[in-house]
Amino acid sequence: MKRILNLCAAGALALVALAPGSASAAGTPGSAANAKILNVVTVTYYDATGTNVHQAATSTSVLVALKPAPLTVAVVNQFPNADSGSTTTSLIALTANANGQDTYKATWGSSTQFLVTPTSITGSILTDVTGGSSTSYTSGADLALGATSIVSVQAAAGGSQVINIPAGSLNGIVPGSIVVINDISYKVTATSTGTQAGYTQTGISTSTGSATAEVLGTITIAADPNGSKTAPNLSGSLAGTIVGERKYLQLADTAVVSSNTNNGVDTVSISTDTKAGGNATGAVTDVATFFFVSVSIEKTVSNVTTLGATGGKPGDVLEYTVTVRNASSGNAGKVSIADAVPAYTTLVSGTGAYGSGGGTGSATEKFATISDGTNTVDITLAPGDSESQSTVVGYGGTQANAIVAGTPITFYLGSGSTNAQGGTVAAAKTYTIKYQVKIN
Repeated sequence: MKRILNLCAAGALALVALAPGSASAAGTPGSAANAKILNVVTVTYYDATGTNVHQAATSTSVLVALKPAPLTVAVVNQFPNADSGSTTTSLIALTANANGQDTYKATWGSSTQFLVTPTSITGSILTDVTGGSSTSYTSGADLALGATSIVSVQAAAGGSQVINIPAGSLNGIVPGSIVVINDISYKVTATSTGTQAGYTQTGISTSTGSATAEVLGTITIAADPNGSKTAPNLSGSLAGTIVGERKYLQLADTAVVSSNTNNGVDTVSISTDTKAGGNATGAVTDVATFFFVSVSIEKTVSNVTTLGATGGKPGDVLEYTVTVRNASSGNAGKVSIADAVPAYTTLVSGTGAYGSGGGTGSATEKFATISDGTNTVDITLAPGDSESQSTVVGYGGTQANAIVAGTPITFYLGSGSTNAQGGTVAAAKTYTIKYQVKIN
């Protein structure tokens, strides 16, 4: 018994220092999930001679667990105003604040005014503001975001910088990821996992084992060209600072305005939480405004043979002016005008104010003009004739080149119009059509 007591008195108990990024990070709020906390304990003792030394060692290891945290949610690009029936897109940044990769869910809902329901909102997840990798996303679906923490940083060089992280704690961060450090976004250009520290002896041991030193993992970052645009130059003691992945939720909102006096408003609210719950963010809102469309048409007539006359006699020429106004906020599309040669009259073509070609009724004869207030184009009788115009104003023609009463006349107005379909009459734009008939 005495010998045993002497042995205990003479023995020395030693703790081996933890590998970088394990011991130093242990217990701090920013310890990366999956960082390995390795502890090696060694006992040293002598036999009765007091000179023959012996040792035994063993180890324990613990992986740092995930500590969930709410995402940071911010609207990057608001919904631009859009025309009724079109689609507008919004971009929302989702940034991880946990110490490792977690699964989240983003949900959205909308409250509408003056909109035909249902409003269609579809989502996509982008890895970069400009698109990068894009995947379809439905409200409430799983969304993985990675994170780790800093052990130390290397000196910046050539517009990039290497961050040292605990081995094995990349936690979903890959080249191409956008990460956020102290509220500044960077683009990841390269990563390495590193090697976690290890020791071959665990549990009860009467001998020593062999150790594997930790090789830290690394993340190489550069400026985020579509985000902060800041070249990395991290310095100082940043141990435990979270490196959180950022992804972007793109929402595409499509709606049709049912009012012709009010713009449609769709207020979209976006909320996030961890899949397991308990880490919800407050809802952020983004407003999509859809322009109503209201086009008016006016037709006036004047006697150009007898100026000022309120009526007309056979042989007099009447001039019709058709005015199409878009006084609304939205653009009107596929705008066409259906008119007809009035009873008891004959369309004037080939001669007169708008015509040329001799009045023979040929398809190439001109009979009307269309003006957008800046540019004017002549219209021929043939419905399929393509008028030459450097700036597209409109097209038109009559049915079967006819010029007699009851002949349908069609005009196609606006930018992008063709001889078969109307184009776009922009908001606040006015188009004027003029043609003449002779009283039989």
